[in-house]
Amino acid sequence: MCAAIQTYGLTKRYGETLALDSLDLTVREGEVYGYLGPNGAGKTTTIRLLLGLHRASEGRAELFGIDAWKDPVTAHRRVAYVAGEPALWPQMTAAETFEFLMSLHGSVDVAYRNELVERFKLDADKKVRALSKGNRQKVQLVAALATRADLLLLDEPTSGLDPLMEVAFRDTIHEAKERGQTIFLSSHILSEVDALCDRVGILRNARLVDEGTLDELCHLSAQTVEVTFARQPPSDGASRAYRLKVKEKPSAGVRRIAYGRIDDALDQFGKHHDHPADAVHEARKDLKKLRSLLRMVSPAIGRQVYRRENARFRDLGRELSGARDAEVKLQTLASLRQRSGNLDGLDGYVAALEKERTGAEVSGSTLARAISELEESRECVADWALGGWTPGDGLLRGYRRGRKALAKARVDPSDATVHEWRKRSKDLWYQLRIVSAAWPEVLESVADQAHKLSELLGDHHDLAVLAEDAAGRPPSLMDGAQSRLIAAIRKRQKKLLADALPLGTRLYAERPKAFGDRIDAYWRLKGGSR
Repeated sequence: MCAAIQTYGLTKRYGETLALDSLDLTVREGEVYGYLGPNGAGKTTTIRLLLGLHRASEGRAELFGIDAWKDPVTAHRRVAYVAGEPALWPQMTAAETFEFLMSLHGSVDVAYRNELVERFKLDADKKVRALSKGNRQKVQLVAALATRADLLLLDEPTSGLDPLMEVAFRDTIHEAKERGQTIFLSSHILSEVDALCDRVGILRNARLVDEGTLDELCHLSAQTVEVTFARQPPSDGASRAYRLKVKEKPSAGVRRIAYGRIDDALDQFGKHHDHPADAVHEARKDLKKLRSLLRMVSPAIGRQVYRRENARFRDLGRELSGARDAEVKLQTLASLRQRSGNLDGLDGYVAALEKERTGAEVSGSTLARAISELEESRECVADWALGGWTPGDGLLRGYRRGRKALAKARVDPSDATVHEWRKRSKDLWYQLRIVSAAWPEVLESVADQAHKLSELLGDHHDLAVLAEDAAGRPPSLMDGAQSRLIAAIRKRQKKLLADALPLGTRLYAERPKAFGDRIDAYWRLKGGSR
């Protein structure tokens, strides 16, 4: 029996770049072979050479004994391919795509294809351009699997799939193996390879560095070294990501995020000591993210700790806000004047705001106190009681408050009620970012919509602050433009609220408990720690 895949010194160069270096590979018929490696290691290049899409610089590749470059038509009769990046015909429906590909391949099990469409929950009547990346990936998978080809070449096949569809994919691959098909699975996801593959090849820097069964490769397993520090060390850039990691305990992730935001604020002060306004702007962003994180874990850490730390970060933000507040008023006024053509006579008001901005620079003593407070808060993070806390629990309370704030704003769209809704929508944006690893394709999209909502409501609030400030100025400063300015502000606020309400209604459509349970379910299905 000849090998399903055999390569001899297979090499590919793109100019001076070595994309694949002297690959000698054998994949036996009927096995599932995992091809592991980081992005850029040469996995996709290998598959393109196996398909005869690129010509090798040196060496050759054979599929079932047939030269992949010299006789690709014959070789392709026994092969089906799933690309890492779906490139389909946007004007076709999924069903039309299946028919077109069937006419090209010539051998498709239509009944099995229909079964796969149901298994992968695919709407075959939608045009490809209307499908998400995950659903376009499903179109490729269904089309390839329905051929029941002797060899399946799969390049990152689960990219974009949600956790439930990943389970369906694994079941389908197990069935294909039982039928005697050969599967060449290119991936950088170790858990996927572990669940499916008989043997594994590891590609790094264009070379095959190791190969064997998973048991044979056990020597590659990491060793664990435990180091205990007298105090929490400063976090590095990678550990400062504002999101939980699936394989870390949520409690450890919360502390990592808190340390990261505090360290980032401290770094801002260190980098911009000659430009305090820059330091203030960036550090205040970190303080807002810290307060949102605190609200997320407040039921776990307790009322006393929450109130103490929230007050600390709130007061620091207020002390640092002077120069930034004046700058926001100037930016809001400039944007409004650009939209409205009848706001002449405000030069005196602009000059007054610019003078206030200059006079509100943060003093060195204020920065020194902020640094001291942040360093003290850092010492407290290790004592946060987070036992039993889950991501769904964390979002539930804030989501409930956001729903209530939306309902109040709908009935009473005053500046105060809209501002309260704005704060809750910003929390939702921050907190969805924190849990987005549970299902990035879905939660990152929802987080983007929450960000859009918070921006609309943020602009509404900035206008409210400007209106209050303008109303308190001497009429002589406005040169008769005071009433026109406030009227323009209210008109713009009305438009912003009209855009925000339908978006908010969609974002807050679920009951809070169902929303929290859904986040926890995503976390469990992704394999997240509890």
